[in-house]
Amino acid sequence: MPFLILVASVAAIVYFLKRAGLLEGPHRALRAFISTAPRGWLLFYMVALAAQLAHSLFLTVGSVVMYSLSLTGHGSFIPLWALVIYDVMNLVLLTYGAVVLRLLLSDRRAAIANNILFNALSVAFLISWFLLGAKSPFGAAVDSLPGIAAIAYFLFSRRVRGTYTAPRPA
Repeated sequence: MPFLILVASVAAIVYFLKRAGLLEGPHRALRAFISTAPRGWLLFYMVALAAQLAHSLFLTVGSVVMYSLSLTGHGSFIPLWALVIYDVMNLVLLTYGAVVLRLLLSDRRAAIANNILFNALSVAFLISWFLLGAKSPFGAAVDSLPGIAAIAYFLFSRRVRGTYTAPRPA
């Protein structure tokens, strides 16, 4: 949550500086960055992806803590195979998500395809957790909606195509 507040604060400051005309003149580099920076739903997606990655990291650490507590007789029992599968899949998503976020921030054309693959992989992992009995049908369906929406956004958004496929200014 503090990360989202920080991002919103920076965005508001930049907006008001731009609106007041304080980014004119000697601030050309900053002005050029702001004019090409992601806006709208794309910026929202990038912030949400960063928050999702942080959330996944906390869930992975929490699952290891819960497993260690279950070994001492405190907390619920978690089978080791379930923990390993969950943590390995989460670490794969965390690593790939960090790569995708880096591609998004560097305006690489590969960001589009990698985002689609990342979200498809996250939906596939949710389905596999359901098939292994670790997730309810309703939970799997609800948790896969953001991934499906992100796939549709990256497939059909003009802003995404314009940001990541437009020729770069020299």
